[in-house]
Amino acid sequence: MEELRAALAALAAGGGPAGGVAAALDRVEALGRELAPELPAELRHFLDRRSYVKALAYLDGLAGA
Repeated sequence: MEELRAALAALAAGGGPAGGVAAALDRVEALGRELAPELPAELRHFLDRRSYVKALAYLDGLAGA
């Protein structure tokens, strides 16, 4: 999930240095599909609805818990 968190953070930061917003969005979507079976339902919901800020906040909340 750390890789997903990093991809969401890159997307929130405007895509990061390695390819821009489109590449970051592609990475988030690919990881979301790949990890879907093991993700908590609430996080899957955020990713399915493209609520990426909420997904990042959710993952940040897990890290701080």
